[in-house]
Amino acid sequence: MKLSQYIAAYCVVVTSAINAASLPGPNALDILEAHSGGLPRSDILAPDNALEKRKGGGGKGGGGGGGGGKTGGGGGGGRTAATSNVGGATRSGSGPPRSYGGGGYYGGGAAVPYQAGKRSTGGVLPGAALGVGAAALIFPGIWLWSVYPYGLRPYTFYNHTANRTRENEKRQEATGMNETLPVTCLCQDFAVCGCDSNDNAQYLNDLVGNGSYAALNKTVVTVGDVSGTRTLLLNGTLPNGTTASGGTDDAASGLTTPFSGYLIIGGLFFYAVALL
Repeated sequence: MKLSQYIAAYCVVVTSAINAASLPGPNALDILEAHSGGLPRSDILAPDNALEKRKGGGGKGGGGGGGGGKTGGGGGGGRTAATSNVGGATRSGSGPPRSYGGGGYYGGGAAVPYQAGKRSTGGVLPGAALGVGAAALIFPGIWLWSVYPYGLRPYTFYNHTANRTRENEKRQEATGMNETLPVTCLCQDFAVCGCDSNDNAQYLNDLVGNGSYAALNKTVVTVGDVSGTRTLLLNGTLPNGTTASGGTDDAASGLTTPFSGYLIIGGLFFYAVALL
């Protein structure tokens, strides 16, 4: 084929691709159908033949827990999309920052979030999912879906208000003492989870403060009875799209839709030229 023919073919295909965006009738896909042995255009652009392969996102569960709904995990924005419950770490991080332990941990103890119902980054497995009603009895609040309990290592902290000793009938004194409580951390299904065992002293101090129940941030931590045992209860649920900073990839995964469209047009051009 002469150079002038290649140039003419290029003009025809590019013009057809542009017209296809706004006008009905023959376009580059018609050329491909005509030279593909009858292969329908639906098969030409089937997912198995796609030029773009996305990374990240996905996940078996849906997104939306912690304020969202049962939607797909990855979405077009990767792990930081509002529908992604994959968690993990990205270069800049996204969602609420780690605000415990000097900025190293989430309220549930994890340094890197993950999908609720999965093994924690530190290796803790969840228990059987609790129904919404059962979860609300353990940790009062609004739970939209079932909840996974993570049994973490017991936490030992200094309770400044414990061991109040009556020295006489008129005076009491709080001497304080070390206290150890079992820990259960809860994560709502279809959400990102920040539960993990954590022995970092600064994290524990940020979490429980002076050990006073009145001083606890009860949206994150409270004390209650679990099977008759006084237990430290954590809410490790994080908004979908939350990732920790310090990863190696950018916030968005995969190519954006407009750029992908240009790649498809380019691929159609080269394929059409090869068939002429």
